[in-house]
Amino acid sequence: MSNLNSKKNKKNFFLILIAFFILSTIELILFIPRVNKSINQSGIKEILSQNNASSITNEKELLSIYYIDFDDNPVKYTINSYITYDKLHDTFEYLIGTPPINVLKQFYINYIPSQTKLIGVTQTENAIYVNYSKEILQSKNMNLCFKQIEATVKSLNSNAKLILLIDGEIYNS
Repeated sequence: MSNLNSKKNKKNFFLILIAFFILSTIELILFIPRVNKSINQSGIKEILSQNNASSITNEKELLSIYYIDFDDNPVKYTINSYITYDKLHDTFEYLIGTPPINVLKQFYINYIPSQTKLIGVTQTENAIYVNYSKEILQSKNMNLCFKQIEATVKSLNSNAKLILLIDGEIYNS
């Protein structure tokens, strides 16, 4: 008798499973055209294709980077660079490391150590927060390093104040 109940339960289970698949298929057939129509009317496809097109085309933009000359004054150096993330981020990322050969030929100095990592950059109306890793403290002259970053901030927004963060902590010069 239990063998008969077991077969009956299996049969009922498979009938329910088949009914579920049939109903799901009917729902898909009925609702996919409606969903597709809604997507087409919303304009989301055009927006996504524009975003993909703009992310595929690598646009070059002028970035103003400042180095320090022999008189300890900031000197502007403009580069034409591909924007990978955003202009603000790329500008402060570009400050790290070995300067281009043209900068070296002018004997300009970069006071940001090459092992420094850019953690993040945020801009408000009155300030630009630049967050570098602690390796920046290995600079040969931290005052000139600050001056270099500050001049770069002023080139982006002349009214902005530099808030230098080192591993998330405010640096007091």
